[in-house]
Amino acid sequence: MYSGMNANPNNFWQYSVAFYREPGIAEACLKLQSQHGFDVNLVLFCIWYGLHRGLLPAPLLQQALDFSQNWNALGVHPLRDARTMLKRGTHLQSLSSAADINALRESIKGLELKAEQIQQQELQHLAAAHPDHNAQGNPQVDMMQENLKNLCELSGCEWQRVEPQLQLILESVGKALAE
Repeated sequence: MYSGMNANPNNFWQYSVAFYREPGIAEACLKLQSQHGFDVNLVLFCIWYGLHRGLLPAPLLQQALDFSQNWNALGVHPLRDARTMLKRGTHLQSLSSAADINALRESIKGLELKAEQIQQQELQHLAAAHPDHNAQGNPQVDMMQENLKNLCELSGCEWQRVEPQLQLILESVGKALAE
């Protein structure tokens, strides 16, 4: 059983860090992000909420999406763009200050991670303000999948396009729950 199952259920960040380290999860999440424009933190939020609280109420999911879109535009995406440009700038590696540029890129990566942690703290705060909506009798994986389908619908994406990556993530959770 991965450590995310044992993480404090009230600490979304702890859960996410542990879950992200599981085999195949980072790759699936990054594919969702790069190929489909998904916010990985919202994917993880849907899973965390489904595991610990149940079905995401539509107003809460909409609040989470609205906040995340704004926060990403202000904080996460500018940092990610700067880091990515420094990484892709192969001509920068030939400069005499290449080591300093790499150190700057690593510093930006740390700031990007901190911005994502802040996003998760705010999502957790939004969740705490809503009562639990744990549908009795529904397996947790079913609730997580429903949360992800609702996120997909609100985000304007087609479930069929992202289902393979999301199913991989859900299968990982299902295996851990069965252990």
